[in-house]
Amino acid sequence: MTNAHFVFFQTLPALLHRPKLAPFVTLKCMRITLLHGSSVFSSGAYGVFGMMTISVSGDVERGARFAQLALRSLEQFKVYEYLPRVYAAVYGCIQSWTQPIQTTLDP
Repeated sequence: MTNAHFVFFQTLPALLHRPKLAPFVTLKCMRITLLHGSSVFSSGAYGVFGMMTISVSGDVERGARFAQLALRSLEQFKVYEYLPRVYAAVYGCIQSWTQPIQTTLDP
């Protein structure tokens, strides 16, 4: 595992156990993505960055765009082992700001 992979894998533990550290880990993931291009790990970083965008700046529209980018990245790389992580960020935290809850639930 490379150092970049290690950083991407630390996003969720940082969110759960060290919330004050989570923004730094997420920003490091985004920096790696910007420097080296999207990878199979980027979808999770996009989702968490979208959550941070809404919570810190209140920019719901920009957060929703990162949510869509996370979903597209998940489909592009076919990395379904990250699906729960991305769905939790997108449907659990971001989409509730942009759409009624009924649209995310199956009848």
